[in-house]
Amino acid sequence: MKINALFIVAMMGILALCFTSCEKRGTDISSKTLFNPSEEFSIILSKALHDNEDLREFIKNEALVQFDKDFDVFYPWAKGRTVNNGETFESILRKYDNDLLLDRIVDALPRLNISVPDWSAFEGFSIKSWDTSDSDLSVAFVDDNGFLYTYNDGKEEFCLKDGQIPGFPTLIIKENKRMKQIPSAKSAKEPAFGFIDPAFDGGSTQETKVTSKYYDNILEIEDYSNFVSEQEIEEGFSSSVTAYELFKNNLSAAHRDYIYFGMDNEHKYGKYSFHLRETVTKIRFNSLNSLITEDGDFADCPPSYKTRRNAAKAKTLLKKFCYEGNLELYINAPLIAKNGVSPMGQSFISVSFNDAFQLERVHVEFKHKTWFTPRKYVYTVDADCFAPKWIKTNIALPKWDITDCSSIMAINVAEYDDQAFCERAIPIISSFAQNFTTEEDLMSNGQVSTNMIGNYSYRGNIVKDGYGVVSDCDAIESDFVVVDACDDLGTAYLNYTSPIILGPDTVNGVKGYRIREINTGYVCMLILPKYE
Repeated sequence: MKINALFIVAMMGILALCFTSCEKRGTDISSKTLFNPSEEFSIILSKALHDNEDLREFIKNEALVQFDKDFDVFYPWAKGRTVNNGETFESILRKYDNDLLLDRIVDALPRLNISVPDWSAFEGFSIKSWDTSDSDLSVAFVDDNGFLYTYNDGKEEFCLKDGQIPGFPTLIIKENKRMKQIPSAKSAKEPAFGFIDPAFDGGSTQETKVTSKYYDNILEIEDYSNFVSEQEIEEGFSSSVTAYELFKNNLSAAHRDYIYFGMDNEHKYGKYSFHLRETVTKIRFNSLNSLITEDGDFADCPPSYKTRRNAAKAKTLLKKFCYEGNLELYINAPLIAKNGVSPMGQSFISVSFNDAFQLERVHVEFKHKTWFTPRKYVYTVDADCFAPKWIKTNIALPKWDITDCSSIMAINVAEYDDQAFCERAIPIISSFAQNFTTEEDLMSNGQVSTNMIGNYSYRGNIVKDGYGVVSDCDAIESDFVVVDACDDLGTAYLNYTSPIILGPDTVNGVKGYRIREINTGYVCMLILPKYE
């Protein structure tokens, strides 16, 4: 390890810190009590960087572009780029993803970012002097206590306290707070991203200096992340927490194995429970831009508001700036059965502008008094000034019996439009689980008894044999044709094996959980199974 004088001077304090304040985390997944996506990505990336000089050079060059005016590599944009010999950044990482956690990491950290610091001002490591021929480097993440944990070739090295700067090459894993999710094309399989403000666009020539005459007034808004409080979870969805706690260290089991089939770490067989439905608990739009039309949806927001008083209060601004109009949304969930019959649940909700969006910022221009004009504040807004907010729903989806139906459920969202009555096709992806047997066959050899089967008391003799889903063929793509007066807002797919809860978290002092989102490109949903 190449360590400079600054690090040597700090080393005694760091070692003392590691013994008194930092707890050895360990890299054996069976010993962990909590899935930490930043830590898991640090482990994977540190292994890949240790073995691959081309990847080290790739990371350095990407960071030097300063796409967001900082030395960052934004994983959603960089993952598909070629590193060497036709291999992409993502394909290289998957070689080192021994526990198949990468998809789960990306779900938990949609704005996953790799920061390459420039600590030259403090005589620490700097991207500008990084010698990428040296495989000795660290990848770090910050834990909830503010400690910086570093990994080298997948092994934990040091725990650094806030303010202690390493003199060796160190990359930091975090979410990029300068980026936000934006609407993607209806056919896109992955979310799209943009800058939270044009000032962060490294390719922009826009002047970013804030003057006393023009600034943005940032308002306090509701959280619209994938966080759900403990109280909300307890209101009918606590089985998802139990499933997460049971299987957080069992990567072969699906959360729904416990919820639908009563399986746990002792019971690898189970019978289907009929008393459940997947429930769309919350829904939100990804942005306002794609929904504004001149003659209908969310139109006629006043372009500006002027006052001679001191800066207007938030309550006043919220009353002044509001779009008119409502949206009527249809939620369609066609579910393909093995016999080809497709039962479909359809629900309807009406959404006002205030239900769906909140004012996040207002452009403020202060005009000084002259002989001819009085002093005044001019407030203006555009679509980017509004952030989405969660719309609470209680939409029950069709019964999901994977003993007979696809293990992938398509959920389509459409806007009612009486001018667009037509035939349209909802895209469907279906796959059928094969790991089922009968109760008689399972117990015929005497190795399995009734007390080894979860949900044993439920009627029927079909038993799920093993965790997750075993399919004998690839997923099938098809269309489900409907005739209605709707504008399609895209289809999201709910997979039986996808995790429900990604992990516990605390937001503004409130304890809760991060829930896996599913996205149509226009609309995001939080879905939890609920007992009837």
